[in-house]
Amino acid sequence: MDVELLHSFLSMWIWAALVRRELLAIPQALFRFIEKCAGQTVPWWPSARREFRMITRLLPYVFCDLSAPLFPLLFATDAV
Repeated sequence: MDVELLHSFLSMWIWAALVRRELLAIPQALFRFIEKCAGQTVPWWPSARREFRMITRLLPYVFCDLSAPLFPLLFATDAV
């Protein structure tokens, strides 16, 4: 696996997954894989491969319906 290519894909996926924040809990082994093997082409770690497959299977859930009516109130919070 070309780790730089994986890093680019994961960066785009994280941005897209912000509409379904619970999906951001998936790529823990991928982060470690990218950190330890940065700039290399190496065989997949089994855990990183499982997470990558899970991410690709959940891609249909990464969407935001922008045509939905707005709620009359808006709440915003910051991470605690």
